[in-house]
Amino acid sequence: MNHDMHSSKLEQRHLVNQQTETVSHKPYYSCVYKFRDIEDVINLAHRLPLPFFNSKLIRYHNFYYLSVMYPQERMIRRYDWGESIILEYGERTNESIYRLEEYGKVILAENAIATVRDYFHILD
Repeated sequence: MNHDMHSSKLEQRHLVNQQTETVSHKPYYSCVYKFRDIEDVINLAHRLPLPFFNSKLIRYHNFYYLSVMYPQERMIRRYDWGESIILEYGERTNESIYRLEEYGKVILAENAIATVRDYFHILD
């Protein structure tokens, strides 16, 4: 049996770990926005262009919080990527996403904007 032709499982695992590290270390910038009621979030979801960045919806102390993960290279231009529309319906907050996740109720853990848009329709 020729062992030079086949890589070991340890070597394969090392390659997978290297690939995962390059993907998982992509820099993101998180912004958290606060909304008075779910109607504001629904209306916002129908105004934002799709596909939108990864987002999470959380309920905490009678408010709704939307966490948006912007890629780092777009952080400077986040107004161009929907933040100006978001601020028409809600406000930016300094509330920590970690605090919200721990003490609040996570309603949608990922792709909140697209999911809200799919499940709630606006009547004309």
